[in-house]
Amino acid sequence: MAMSDFRLAKLLYVFERFFDTDKSGTIEKGDFVLAVQQLCKIRGWPESDPKYESTQKKFMTMWEVLRKRCYKEDDERISPEEFCQLWRNPDKIEEWERTYMDIMFDLQDTSGDNVIDEDEFVGVCESYGINSAEARAAFQTFSHRGRVNVDKKYYEKMWRGILRSATQPKWVTTSTISYIQLSASSTKNSTSATATIPDTTTQKKL
Repeated sequence: MAMSDFRLAKLLYVFERFFDTDKSGTIEKGDFVLAVQQLCKIRGWPESDPKYESTQKKFMTMWEVLRKRCYKEDDERISPEEFCQLWRNPDKIEEWERTYMDIMFDLQDTSGDNVIDEDEFVGVCESYGINSAEARAAFQTFSHRGRVNVDKKYYEKMWRGILRSATQPKWVTTSTISYIQLSASSTKNSTSATATIPDTTTQKKL
């Protein structure tokens, strides 16, 4: 089954905003190095801080998982088409994606209490160039104004609802622009890359 235009637009937004850090049009190891530097700068963690080292390890793990899933060498690049191809199956979260999802949760849960709070969420969004006011509005939306704890179970529910849905869930608003809360309008306006995903895949499975 072909990927819907709406879902493709969301994935291209994720590619451009959260993976292609240097805006070169492809994903490479350097994007993850730059992402570490930006995030740790926002957090106020110098290279000597153990949290910097921990963050670096998590991002490098993400790169390794992604490149191996795309059958790339360490110095090779991943195109928008290859990235979107990884998400073809809308029903199952594969091992590589779960690893990525878990790492992204841990990166935001800086307190280690297994719940992402508003300041933690905003800090990560800011490191990716997202306006703090928009990030706070997004958090207020999906946390129901703080009445719902954003723990791993709820985080996965949002992840599935956004990144794996062919349509826009009712609880997503146009102000929600983070990688777990993307609106159709912000996705289309933010995405400069284009990709065509075929109906069938010839990629091997791990």
